[in-house]
Amino acid sequence: MDSFSQRKKSILEKKDKASKGSWDVRITMLCNKLNYISHYYTTSSCSGKTVIMEEKTGKDGTYYLWNNHELINFEELKGVLDEICSKFFTSRTLKTRPTLPNSEQISKLTKKSIKENFVIKLKSESPILFVACENINYAKDLLEKSIKSGFKESGIKITNKLIGVEIRSGEKLEFPLIKNSKLLVSSNFLKEVVSQINKKRKIGWKKIETLYSLVQ
Repeated sequence: MDSFSQRKKSILEKKDKASKGSWDVRITMLCNKLNYISHYYTTSSCSGKTVIMEEKTGKDGTYYLWNNHELINFEELKGVLDEICSKFFTSRTLKTRPTLPNSEQISKLTKKSIKENFVIKLKSESPILFVACENINYAKDLLEKSIKSGFKESGIKITNKLIGVEIRSGEKLEFPLIKNSKLLVSSNFLKEVVSQINKKRKIGWKKIETLYSLVQ
């Protein structure tokens, strides 16, 4: 077995053990198809997601409070924000808090973290996939198909250990929701955000489907 095949076997065995029950189903079929081909293997993947995150300064970095890989709805997003505000801030909140999915994640936000310039952001991330390739020719072929599928920001990455293609596109949104204990957005604004996020998510999923059809 050559070194590429050995690395592929090792990586896929580790991923299989680590990810049972946690596959991102929207991109699983594409990953499986690529991994079935002898000259490719996937190292990381995401079909796109929406996150609410606490942005910290210094060594603490960014802390994710909530995430969703599917389409979102206004009541869900409103509920997450209202939960954050009502538990940790005295500022105004959005009206009518529904029962929340993933509310246990929000409980990780502690009063200790509240300080000057405290910011909570919403971010919608586009699909991303990294594929290791046996040689540069296979990488070029996959890059061409990725760009044809709409992943215009894709590119070839070369290191001492591997050649790979980073497959990605630009369906992204990011902006602050809460700053210094104050909610910065209105319900009408959030409704438009939900619409834009879902539109971009569907575009990303369509690109994944197109690439799946092109990979042979």
